[in-house]
Amino acid sequence: MGPEGACFSAEFKQFLLPYEVVRAAPAPDRAVNEFLHTTYEAAAVRGQWDRSALEDDPFRWDAHSSPRRASK
Repeated sequence: MGPEGACFSAEFKQFLLPYEVVRAAPAPDRAVNEFLHTTYEAAAVRGQWDRSALEDDPFRWDAHSSPRRASK
């Protein structure tokens, strides 16, 4: 699981990414993105999710995003 500093809390029974880890990261947005992707992976493996059914859903919000309009 990433980034370094992220962990699983047995007390809270959830993955945690401390604010200080994100704040100190050279690219905070990448640190959060890495955390989200790696925790999703861990949950999918542990929960034996049917990832192909989940990830190929045509009704996902990002499947319908429109391109940004050019600014004038």
